[in-house]
Amino acid sequence: AFLKSDKLPRNYTEQKRRHEIILELIEKNKITSHAMLVQRLSSLDIKVTQSSVSRDFDELNISKVDGAYKQLVKPANDELIHEIRDFIKSIDNAGSHILLLKTSIGAAQRVAAVIDRLKISQIVGTISGDDTILIATRNQNDQKIISSTLNLH
Repeated sequence: AFLKSDKLPRNYTEQKRRHEIILELIEKNKITSHAMLVQRLSSLDIKVTQSSVSRDFDELNISKVDGAYKQLVKPANDELIHEIRDFIKSIDNAGSHILLLKTSIGAAQRVAAVIDRLKISQIVGTISGDDTILIATRNQNDQKIISSTLNLH
């Protein structure tokens, strides 16, 4: 873990190092504001401004979910997520651990296959029919993260 080690390979850029530390901080702590993250980074001798944190959040696809910042999905998956959004017609909660996605007719299996290939850590598994997908998550917070990630914007 980067928080416990000051020894990083020399080829790491400061931005990459900062991104990895930010991801570790938001994963292990309830970070509720940019100012709180700036303070945590400062305590690790990483000097940043709130505007640079805002840019980092955009680059890392970090958003506030239930009052705390979380990475929605890995940025590399963003293009695939964008492509499947065209087929998603609606997203509803079905209890506290399941999402119900309605897709274009005949698209559910293809969309579910893409979701499975993304290997999103918050998703336990998917079941699909012709125009419906059930997505199982480990908990309600993961359900909200996936809903936000896949939601039509």
